[in-house]
Amino acid sequence: MKRSALGVKRGMQADFSGHRYAGATPGSLEFEAAGTPLDYRIGELDSAGPQWGLAAILAFGTSNNAPVVDHTAALYRELPQVEHHLGNAGEDAVFGGGR
Repeated sequence: MKRSALGVKRGMQADFSGHRYAGATPGSLEFEAAGTPLDYRIGELDSAGPQWGLAAILAFGTSNNAPVVDHTAALYRELPQVEHHLGNAGEDAVFGGGR
């Protein structure tokens, strides 16, 4: 699952890169394990990171501007792998994980 979570983070960084005025925004995206082996926080904006305010504007827009980046696209690209890992975890929980 960690590999899939890292894939989502890297995909988000790629999606956020290449903007003329917000070149440092990919450095503001965080990734961390959040408890269980299946629980990860990906893409939270580090308020101490470079251009974190611009990253929020790119992802969510403002009252005057629409969002520029689809911040969910990376997850949807990685979704088959995430589903696979969740299926394996469910199978292990039901059948005891003796594979």
